[in-house]
Amino acid sequence: MLPMKILISNDDGYLAPGLIALANALAPIAEIVVVAPDSNRSGSSNSLTLERPLSVFRAENGFYFVNGTPTDCVHVALTGVLSYKPDLVVSGINQGQNMGDDTLYSGTVAAATEGYLFGIPSIAFSQVQKGWEHLDAAARVAREIVEKKFDALPKPYLLNVNIPNLPYPELKPVLFHLKTFGNFALTEAATGTRLPIPAGKAQALLTYLALNQEPATREWLADFLWPELPADAGRFNLRHTFFHLRRVCGDALFHQNRQQIGIARGRLTVDALRLSAMTRPVKR
Repeated sequence: MLPMKILISNDDGYLAPGLIALANALAPIAEIVVVAPDSNRSGSSNSLTLERPLSVFRAENGFYFVNGTPTDCVHVALTGVLSYKPDLVVSGINQGQNMGDDTLYSGTVAAATEGYLFGIPSIAFSQVQKGWEHLDAAARVAREIVEKKFDALPKPYLLNVNIPNLPYPELKPVLFHLKTFGNFALTEAATGTRLPIPAGKAQALLTYLALNQEPATREWLADFLWPELPADAGRFNLRHTFFHLRRVCGDALFHQNRQQIGIARGRLTVDALRLSAMTRPVKR
C-alpha cells in the first residue's frame, strides 16, 4: 500500500515549533511536503497576494517557504511545487485556538480551506493556549486524527481541530461538531414530524446542553421546548439537537458555550467546517 501524500502548511511561519512538530509526527506515516510562509502571517484569512510576485525558497531542513500568505502557500504548492495531487492538506499546529469567529480570520484555517477548495480533504490543527506547552501531545493527537482518515465523511471535507495544552494522558475523547451538514430539527418518533427549536428558547437551552450533553429525559426536552404538545408526544430523536442549535443560535454563541466548556474539561474538539462542495480542480 502506497503511503499517504500530505501537504503541510501553517500561518506562524516555516520556523514555528508547531509546524516542525506536526511535520515530524506525520513523516513516519506519510510522504510529506511542507510549504509555509516565510514569516508569521497570523490573521491573514483567505487572502491571496496579487500586487507583487511570489518567490519559493527551500530551507536547510527541506521545507519550502513563500513570501506570501498561508493561502498563497497552499495555492502555489498545488499549482506549481507539487507534480501530484496530495491525499490530504494539513495546517498547523497553530499557537492559540481557532474557534467561532476566529475561523474567519485565521491563516491556519485558511490554509486548510484552500486545500478544500481544490477538492482535497483538509484539516487545521491548533493548540488552545499560546506558548507551545505540551506540543508533543498535540502532535501525537494530530497524527492519530490523520490516521483515522474519516472515510465515512463525504469528500472533500474541512476539519478544524482545537487541542488543549495538556499532557497526552489527560486529553479526553474528541467532541465532534458538524457545521454545514444539512437542515436539522428534532423529529417526533411516532409520526416523523419535524419540529423546529424555538429561537427564544434555544439560547437558554444551549448552556444546559453544553454542561450536561443532553437533558435527563426526552420528555423533559419536549416539555421545555414545546409545552403545547400532548404529554405522550415526547419521544424524540435527539441525534441532531446540537446541529440544529447551531443553526438557531449561530456559531459564535455555540462555541462560547459548547466548545469552550469542552476545552475546559480537557476535551479536544473537531469542527467540520465544510463537507463536500463544488471545488476547483488543480490546473496543470
